[in-house]
Amino acid sequence: MKTKANEELIEHLLFKQVDKPRNMCYLKIINLFDDKFRVNLYTATEEEGLTKKKIEKSYFVRVCEKAKTLEILSKHKSTDYETKVRA
Repeated sequence: MKTKANEELIEHLLFKQVDKPRNMCYLKIINLFDDKFRVNLYTATEEEGLTKKKIEKSYFVRVCEKAKTLEILSKHKSTDYETKVRA
């Protein structure tokens, strides 16, 4: 079950394993099933006077709240999606 406390735990554990982008604006954490979550990392950039937000990276993770561990099962960069669309 997703709560504010486990969202904070997931964010903390994720950034122990990966670098936090300077232009990160927020994380969206979605409980898919059991202890598996999709974590989408959004970034913001300024372009022509507009703020553009996009999913920079997306992680599929397993979280063990008791042991306070997070395992990254798969990850994708936004360029991975662009490559797949062009192919």
